[in-house]
Amino acid sequence: MARRFCATVAVLCSVLLVVVTGCTQDQNPAPDRPASSSPAATSAGNQVSVTADGFQVRVGDVQVSGPAGVAHIGDTVTVEEVTLPADLHGLDLSGSPVLNVTINDGAKQPAQPIRFQWDVPAGVDAETVAFITRPSDDAQWGGVPVEITGAQATAELDHLSWAWFVDAKKLAGEFLDNASKFLGQSTDAPQGCQQKVTQGQVTVSLASSTDLMHACVGIDGDQVTLKLAPNSPYMWLASARTARTTTFTPPSTLEGVVMGQLAVPLFLNGHQGILQPGGEATVVFPGPLEAGEQVVAFEISSALTQVPVLLTGVEMLVTMHGGLDIPEAELLEVGKCIIDAHQRVTATNPGEAANSGLGVFECWATIIGKNYGVQVPVLSVILAILRSLSGHLVTEIRGLVDTFPTQQLVHTVTVTTTVAEPEWTLTTTGFGPLQYWKPIPSDLRKQFTPAWECIGPRMTHAKYGEIEVHTIEGDLESQINKVILRDARASTASVPESAPP
Repeated sequence: MARRFCATVAVLCSVLLVVVTGCTQDQNPAPDRPASSSPAATSAGNQVSVTADGFQVRVGDVQVSGPAGVAHIGDTVTVEEVTLPADLHGLDLSGSPVLNVTINDGAKQPAQPIRFQWDVPAGVDAETVAFITRPSDDAQWGGVPVEITGAQATAELDHLSWAWFVDAKKLAGEFLDNASKFLGQSTDAPQGCQQKVTQGQVTVSLASSTDLMHACVGIDGDQVTLKLAPNSPYMWLASARTARTTTFTPPSTLEGVVMGQLAVPLFLNGHQGILQPGGEATVVFPGPLEAGEQVVAFEISSALTQVPVLLTGVEMLVTMHGGLDIPEAELLEVGKCIIDAHQRVTATNPGEAANSGLGVFECWATIIGKNYGVQVPVLSVILAILRSLSGHLVTEIRGLVDTFPTQQLVHTVTVTTTVAEPEWTLTTTGFGPLQYWKPIPSDLRKQFTPAWECIGPRMTHAKYGEIEVHTIEGDLESQINKVILRDARASTASVPESAPP
């Protein structure tokens, strides 16, 4: 699945804590005083005066309150309901009244957080209630985590702004539906993929314990090669301990680059790494081509798998509602930011890497918000809602990933090399695989004893008895220039001719 925008704003649904900036607190807050359990409200309608115990006011089904010391005694707090902004209409959202809270007509900021509590009506799923805020008409929306107790949603602000509890069940459902579809994808095998190849007397085949990983074998000179490519959306931890080299190639997407960077601290040698959807690993086993088995083990990492699933869920939401196509130059800007931030990640296992590394996606929030938050207001709203619901969505995604029935099991691909018995026939070019002006085949060398004085390297063949060869340098690696058959069992119907000069 090609995804240019796949990494866009997963941070907002997975790890970002609320960052609220741009507000200046009153430099002379009221002195600390003991708070009572029920602050007094002296008000007419939605306007109250701050007392020694703070303030409390209700607008519809939302209660707004501040503790002792929130402002000076006698300051005026105004809570008014405002019209639903136009940038929220397209998302078909509902919820509490949209409130605007000010102290002394906006001249002051609170010295203590202000609490908002919404009595969630029947029929609204409290788990998908978000709380979003907007400091001013030309500012972007921000999301704040919500605490749910029974049928009451609570959030706190340390600045003054518009505030709204949103029934985000539809948006959260779209997000999770898209994530579920992503988890159901599969990919085609690499072009020319083979499970069995033969070269001369050597045959290499493989057996895999799962169809969630494409596996392809090949022969390159005197080496066996194995190519692995995920046939699933999962992140795999792979290990090829007997390999000569192992190359892990991520997909050519920003997501692939980021995940590759997050994996760096996880592995101490070149034989371990992560396999990503759309990427592959090439394993080269050392020669010579001899009979035997090589095993590569791999397992799904549910921790790392959460990352691309979150990215895809958000990307689809933004595509559906925001219609953004991020220019390549800005993708590179995001990528540089992410890689720079990655230098601070020191995780030593996949779980820690997923939790710590996800923090680098704040780069997306910064750059997308800076460039598109005002241009595409609906995007600002979506990001704010996802930011508020981040804990709930991450929990749901973790549940989706962990439902995979074999995600804890180690899978293997076993590569088996067999060497067929050659035809031992005496010809003008040699005797069977022992050919004049060529070295002894690598798979036969261990059967030969080293040369000694006037006797060349010798082997005892089960059918033909003792066979001696002479080589140019008298060793096992140089070219053969003579073959001596000393046993009557080596008689042949072939008519021997003189060897080449």
